[in-house]
Amino acid sequence: MNRTRKTLLLGFLLSWPLLYVALMVLVLLFSPALLAPPHGVPVPLTFKLLLALHLATMLGTGIALVVCALRLFVAADLSPEAKRRWVMGLVAGSIFALPVYWYLRVWTPARRMY
Repeated sequence: MNRTRKTLLLGFLLSWPLLYVALMVLVLLFSPALLAPPHGVPVPLTFKLLLALHLATMLGTGIALVVCALRLFVAADLSPEAKRRWVMGLVAGSIFALPVYWYLRVWTPARRMY
């Protein structure tokens, strides 16, 4: 896989939590049966799949935040103050900050290489 494809794949993975929130809002708005099945009815398979997707997304988001923070601390082109601001932004803004991090710290430098 070439570098551009890897960069775009990483961009999708870092943008996934934000897309996931929008997807879950739509799913939960348009299928209220998933929220409260009738009493005594087993949990539907779709709910189990959504729960697995949710857990995978949350785990992936946590891993992405840790990896991004570690990459920031070893970045030579940032001042210590900028590193601290980036980490605070990642922690406070998590799903909103990850796509911004990808665009500013991964995509833009990768485009300059070509």
